[in-house]
Amino acid sequence: HSGGNAADAGVCKAAGSLKSGNGVVLTKAATGPWTAQKIPASVGSLAGVACVSAGVCEAVGQTSSVTARAAAVGTTNGGTTWTAQPLVNGMGLTAVDCGSASACTAVGTNGLTGAILGTTNAGRTWAREPAPSTLPPTTRLVAVACPSASVCETVGFGFNGTPVALGTANGGKTWVDQTKRLPSGAGTFAGISCPSTSVCEAVGSQAGLGFIIRTANAGKTWTFQFLNFQATAVNGISCVSATVCTALGQNGDKTIVLQTTNG
Repeated sequence: HSGGNAADAGVCKAAGSLKSGNGVVLTKAATGPWTAQKIPASVGSLAGVACVSAGVCEAVGQTSSVTARAAAVGTTNGGTTWTAQPLVNGMGLTAVDCGSASACTAVGTNGLTGAILGTTNAGRTWAREPAPSTLPPTTRLVAVACPSASVCETVGFGFNGTPVALGTANGGKTWVDQTKRLPSGAGTFAGISCPSTSVCEAVGSQAGLGFIIRTANAGKTWTFQFLNFQATAVNGISCVSATVCTALGQNGDKTIVLQTTNG
């Protein structure tokens, strides 16, 4: 799969694509197997899914047409039915998160630099949000976390894997470039999780080593976190509180799980 999300302790969803190239959403209850949910045939591969409850979710990716375009689907019944939503053309979407049942943010690239879309009406309409002009060429935003309807953080990378971090505190009306606030040595980002409007953990890799960085003041400053196990990459992270997080990474060809209970 490409991206996953847990809406509550009992239900998880993952989004990706089948061998045929068509998109798929998988769902799993705590004690059951993973099962596939039907999505519209117009949707090709999916890159990410976000759920604000067991019933309300959004997933993003691209269409299945010859000329691939950004695609989004939504459900309000736990995935029994997924509905295709209208999107702005000329974008590739890689991640989505929802700060409320109606407010969601999707990120990716428009081919030239980072791209951000937002909805405030549960996906009935999506609109471009202004990315800072300071973004480096070929920026690709790969992950986004929205702990509320107004506060979101997104991370990605530019030319040669240079790190990029952006934040908004007004629902996407303006995005602030936080890249210069990142610690020296941060590299290519792969994921981010924000358990509150001030605390976020972001992960990635640099020069063959995985890293985790943290902010406790909504992106004003970021600091490295100590890893007590060597990782060649950290590919994703999920935080259920400001102190409890689980990250998935690699040590060579081995998959590793990292966890903290003290932030």
